[in-house]
Formats: sequence, C-alpha cells, structure tokens
Amino acid sequence: MINSILLGGIDENKFSLLIEGYGGFIKPAPQNFSQIYGDNNTIGGVGVGIGWGNIYLIAKHKQFEVNGKSLVSGINLEGIANWKEEFNILALRYYEGRFFYELGYVLNVVEEVISTNQPLYTDLNSDYSTSGNEGISIEFGINIPISKLILSTDINYIYVLSLTQDDSNNKRNVGGLMLNIGLGLNL
Repeated sequence: MINSILLGGIDENKFSLLIEGYGGFIKPAPQNFSQIYGDNNTIGGVGVGIGWGNIYLIAKHKQFEVNGKSLVSGINLEGIANWKEEFNILALRYYEGRFFYELGYVLNVVEEVISTNQPLYTDLNSDYSTSGNEGISIEFGINIPISKLILSTDINYIYVLSLTQDDSNNKRNVGGLMLNIGLGLNL
C-alpha cells in the first residue's frame, strides 16, 4: 500500500492497465496560426496503456478542430478557414513518485480548408490535407491518485513536420505546446 501511495497510484510490482481521457489547450506551432484561428484552441484525447511497475507503454489519440477567418490585406475580402488535426502517439511513460515523464513517436494528420465566397478571388481558395507525418512527443506531468482513479495534469510538446501546401519539398512544424488535465483509471 505504501508503494502505491509513493508512486501516485501506480503499483511498483504489479501488471496494470491504464485508461485515460483528457482535455486541454494547445498553442499550435505554425507561425500565423493565431492570426487566422485565434488563441483559444482546445484539444481532447483518450489513451490506453499497459505497464509493469512504474513503466508503461501508452497509445494515445489527440485531436482538435477549429474554425477561423481568413483575411487578405489590401482588399476588402474575408473568407472562412477550417483546421482539423489528429495526433496518434505511441509512448513510453515512466513514473517517479507522483511525477511522470513520457517520450513518444507521433503519426499526424492535418486538414485545412480556406475559402472565400467572392467568385473573383476563388484562386485564393485552398484545400490542404496531409497524413503520415512523423514526429516526437515529450510530456511531463503530475498525477493525484484517488483510489483507482488518477487525476493528472501535464505539459506536452509535439514536434511533427508536414509538407507545405506548395509543390516544394519544404516542411513546417504542425505540432505545438499543450497543457492538459486528465482523468484516468488504473486497473
């Protein structure tokens, strides 16, 4: 029992199953993201993990979707912008007392649609979609055990490169910094 308390709800010598759900805020990495979509971007996700002692293998899915407004300077033109992004993460998590550290491999999907309703400017419309983008996830967190329930909070940075919309081979980081609050069940 003392080991369980010290490890924040994680038993030191026991096989465990962890199920978690979380939500939080994301600050996406693309430089002009907040100009188009604003700063109030929320992200949600679920995860499942198996572990022995204080080391877990975790599979997670995170996603966020946001609508914005595309403005073109120099002319009186407004349009709509929609962004959808998903992160699939396979990670190793290590618990040290109530703290945990996580390093993961990321597969990413991005979809963005920007359009205007003025026929004269339809050349400015774009439909961008890319999948299979690879990257890494680094996460630091704290958990608070309440019997088999675990409340947690963490800071997560995802770095993932995606090809840009133009025909070049340029890439941009479409990851970002996240602050999450979660609820888990440790079985």
